[in-house]
Amino acid sequence: MKRKLLKTWGILLTAGMLMGSNGSVVANAAEAVDGQVESNTYYSEQETAEAETEASESQETGTDSDESKGAESGTDSAASEEDNEGSLESEESKSKESEEESSESQETEPSDTEEESTDSEESGESESEESGEESSESQETESSDTEEESTDSEESGESESEESEEESSESEESNSSETEEESKSEESEEESSESEESNSSETEEESKSEESEEEGSESQGTDSSESGEDDKVQGGSSTGPEATGKPAEGSEGQKPGTVPGETAEPDSEEAFNGWKEEDGKYYWYEDGVKQGLEEGGKEVYDPETENWYWLDNADNGARAAGREVYLETDGGKWVRYDEEGRRVKGEYILDGQAYYYEPVTGAQVKGPMVLSDGRKVFYDLETGQMIKGEQEINGAVWLFDETDGHLIEEIESKFWLTIDEHSYWYVDWVRQGWKPEEPEYLGEELYDEAAAEWVWLDGTEQGRLAVNKLVYLENGQADAAGNLGKWVFYDENGHMFKGWTEDGLYYYDPVYGTMARGTVVIANKEYEFDSETGVKLSEKVISGFEAFGIESNVEAGTEYEYTTNCYDVGGLRTVGKAVFDYNTFESDETHAAREGYEWKQVKVSMKFDSKSALYFGYRYAVLYGLDYYAFNNASVETAEDDSIERGNVIHFEGKEYDISTHYEVLEEGWREDGSGYVTLLYECQVPVGYDGMTFALYNASNVGKGDLALDRLDENSLIFRMQ
Repeated sequence: MKRKLLKTWGILLTAGMLMGSNGSVVANAAEAVDGQVESNTYYSEQETAEAETEASESQETGTDSDESKGAESGTDSAASEEDNEGSLESEESKSKESEEESSESQETEPSDTEEESTDSEESGESESEESGEESSESQETESSDTEEESTDSEESGESESEESEEESSESEESNSSETEEESKSEESEEESSESEESNSSETEEESKSEESEEEGSESQGTDSSESGEDDKVQGGSSTGPEATGKPAEGSEGQKPGTVPGETAEPDSEEAFNGWKEEDGKYYWYEDGVKQGLEEGGKEVYDPETENWYWLDNADNGARAAGREVYLETDGGKWVRYDEEGRRVKGEYILDGQAYYYEPVTGAQVKGPMVLSDGRKVFYDLETGQMIKGEQEINGAVWLFDETDGHLIEEIESKFWLTIDEHSYWYVDWVRQGWKPEEPEYLGEELYDEAAAEWVWLDGTEQGRLAVNKLVYLENGQADAAGNLGKWVFYDENGHMFKGWTEDGLYYYDPVYGTMARGTVVIANKEYEFDSETGVKLSEKVISGFEAFGIESNVEAGTEYEYTTNCYDVGGLRTVGKAVFDYNTFESDETHAAREGYEWKQVKVSMKFDSKSALYFGYRYAVLYGLDYYAFNNASVETAEDDSIERGNVIHFEGKEYDISTHYEVLEEGWREDGSGYVTLLYECQVPVGYDGMTFALYNASNVGKGDLALDRLDENSLIFRMQ
């Protein structure tokens, strides 16, 4: 009976490169009269004068026109009897039309003045009388003999001349400028109509003139009521929570040279900007609109006085004075407005107590402060009053001068201080991360040695420790991809966040904290992140067991058939039994502890009792050190030793870790019952929670098929994942 065995095993080594990034800092209508009233009034008077002049000239030329028309009419009647009869019929028709037009004129013409009404009535009566005379003459003409017809024709011509004179007179009374000297008797209807339109036009012009004069009077009254005095101080009442800040670029504010309280000139196109006094209080206007009526009130900047003021919405937008207000700007701050309504800057004495308000933002200062004269003083963390005498700060007692409050003895130069539930970092009594005199300053990144973490001092919030905030940093050390700028996130403790967020949607570089954007490879997967927001869009496996379709198929404590080949006859198959036992622990007598690490251990017990194994022996082959996540089908390194110690590098949660592994054949041989046995041990010390290490048994006959891992592994291989 042959009892020989062959031991072969392989080691797959993987290598990687750490990629990261680093960086430093970057990082908020009354209408003016426009002159139309005066110009319209002036134009109406001028037009009236011109109309009177034209009427006078028309009256003078009307007489000559009448005489000429009468002569022409007489000549025409003597020439032809038929023409005379046609003229009489035309006159009758015209008489009727004149009566109707006179009636319509009386109904439609405006009755603004008594004189115009009287003229209309006289015109109607005159036309009626003319029509009666014409009708009578027509009847007499029809009953006459041939000789009388000639005479009547002459009389008819004279009658037409008289009617033309009366119509011309009526046209002169109505100031019609459109009567022509050569018009014939058939045009009388058009002349009468033009006269009526002229009367209506004059009436409308007189009405417009009166309205323009009234508007001019009203405009003068408005200007007088809106004019005010120079800026005076008036107190406000209740407080408000917000301020809008300094006017944005491009906004004009109060017009240069405008005296507070004055209105714009009537002919100015610019709406009023500035202060107005109303009922003893002052209000701020922008483009003619009163400000400070929005909920919570509003802070405004007056460029003439170069001061900020508070408009109290509870007092109809009136300027407040002697008030303390909380504003949401600059991360939230308390500011004070003095008795003149101006925002307080620097040291301020109220009721014998000293306070300090930062000169640029107006924020009330609490805690340490270095004044302009060099004094290091301390303002109470609750009231903001300057401390004098002994004061306990951060568990230590500090001593301040009883007179001017300056620090007598300094205990430490660097410390954190909590003010109004926010943390601030001080160096040499100066708050760090806050430079209000530099508008572009956004803060600074600080390495907290005590916490061994990077933090951000937010310059937009008075230098406080940033918490749960996304910040953009630039001009720092470039990351592996050459990027200088980066988005980083500071968690609830103010520490730079690294790795995956709890919801699995965002990823931050494990070394530099850079937010992942675009295409990023993490472990064995390729991820696509939104280029702007950084949210994860997709993922796909590009390495590891999943990428190659390999699955772990063994559970601890279960017996599996292990197919391999015989020792003497390589082509002869034999089948054994294998059981995997798995254990994890931190340390023991033979395994040293390491912070953040744990030991993972698997024992494989094999038994060969088939006839082929009894007669021809058996072989077994092992692959260990394969990383489930980083597997890339590398070459297999063959080792013949029974005990091997190795080091390796893995990537876990975005970080690189060095690990140690150990492989050993604990026992092997033949039992009295003729069966062969082998016990193998594989163990590794890896970061706590890492589950990527694997151990595999494969058919020893596959050794000659190639040097790659997938040349050796097949569907009969037993793969155990240490998880």
